[in-house]
Amino acid sequence: MREEVASKWISLRLREVASIAPAVRASLNELLLQEDPHVPTQGRGVHRFNRGDLERSRGLLSEIEADARIFPIVLAKFEDLGGDSYVIQGGEIASRVFSKLLGSKLVNRTEDGLYYTYKSAVIEFSRRFPSLAVIVG
Repeated sequence: MREEVASKWISLRLREVASIAPAVRASLNELLLQEDPHVPTQGRGVHRFNRGDLERSRGLLSEIEADARIFPIVLAKFEDLGGDSYVIQGGEIASRVFSKLLGSKLVNRTEDGLYYTYKSAVIEFSRRFPSLAVIVG
């Protein structure tokens, strides 16, 4: 019985994550060309971007960063590093963009190459650019 409840809970959590996680990512330049900037989610919905968030971030990024298909930036809770840690999915460029937009060096790297940050940085990023990231887990 306990395993059945745990299995249902895990299934619900996976569906919840899939409903908001992007199925594809777009570059900032691609999104700025769209009339209604958005990407599809794995849950067959859409993640919409605020044009103001996109325009403000464009002024802070290089052309290479604006052309990288990293949006929305996915921030995934990572218990292995402690309860307040989030992995920045998308590798070095996504972590560099996250750091640049935040105006801070609050990004670290594990020995096996994962880029991560802390809850306080995730909250601040979400406050400044609410539509540019998706938080899962």
